[in-house]
Amino acid sequence: MDEQHKKQPFYHALGVCEFKERCLELIAEVAERGGSVIIFDGDEPVAELVRFVDKPNPTYGSMKGQIKILGDIEGPMPVEWYTDPNVQTDEDWKIDGPMPASWFASPANDDERAS
Repeated sequence: MDEQHKKQPFYHALGVCEFKERCLELIAEVAERGGSVIIFDGDEPVAELVRFVDKPNPTYGSMKGQIKILGDIEGPMPVEWYTDPNVQTDEDWKIDGPMPASWFASPANDDERAS
C-alpha cells in the first residue's frame, strides 16, 4: 500500500458475518487511518466502528493562563470607590427596599474566618 493510500480515511460497509471474520483487521485499519465501518444485518445498519478520540474536558481549566489579575482583589476597596461621584451607587441600580443582610459580611464573621 503506498503512502498516499495509507493517509486516506477508511470507509467500509459490510454484513455481520463478514465483520466477524475480519474484525481485528478492520479495527486496525480504522485505528490507523480513521474513517468508519458500518455493519449491516441484512439491509439494516446495526453498528458503526469508528476510531476512539479522547476528548479533553472543555470546561475545567480551559482558561488556565488566560486571565491576568491586576492589583489586589482581596483587600479593601480604595477610598476613591466610596467617595468618587462617578462610581455607581445602589440608586443607580434601582434596588427597591433594603438589601438582604446576606449580601454583606459582618465584621464578626470576618474575625471568625481569620481564626
